[in-house]
Amino acid sequence: MTRELFKWLREGVASVAEADIKSPENEIEEGDVVIGEVTDLELRKFHVFRGRFLKESRQKLAEDCEQLIEQVMRLDLSKHDGDNCPHCRAMVGLELEGEIGKVVDDLFWAAIKSSLSEDGLFKLSKGGGIGLYKDWKIAVTPRAHPRVIVRAMGIPASLFEILGGLRG
Repeated sequence: MTRELFKWLREGVASVAEADIKSPENEIEEGDVVIGEVTDLELRKFHVFRGRFLKESRQKLAEDCEQLIEQVMRLDLSKHDGDNCPHCRAMVGLELEGEIGKVVDDLFWAAIKSSLSEDGLFKLSKGGGIGLYKDWKIAVTPRAHPRVIVRAMGIPASLFEILGGLRG
């Protein structure tokens, strides 16, 4: 897959109609501390674009991965030529798609963090996770995000991404 990543990202965010922008529905939980609010229209559009892309990407990756595993299971590995194997080449594309998903997700959260006040950034630096909640509230949560737990367990990030571990 070839795409001009920055152009694709700009056009994707720009394609989100204001009518499609909906506040996240998850409620702030006890122990969470509100540190900001998303008021910027472009960042709200990015949130919608990111959600759509990650959902579509997860579905496609799951389908492609399942098909690839089925095909690889039928291979005679004693005669496997990795340099000329279409399945090995397909895996490179799957890994790239997972990497693009991670970049989009990381860029979104970096944009959220860059919108915070100095006080909000300081509170965030004290640990825990960050979340986006109802009415566009940004909050620090004491709960660790699954990605942090997975990293501590030594599970490869690309596998975690492919299996749907990105923030939704």
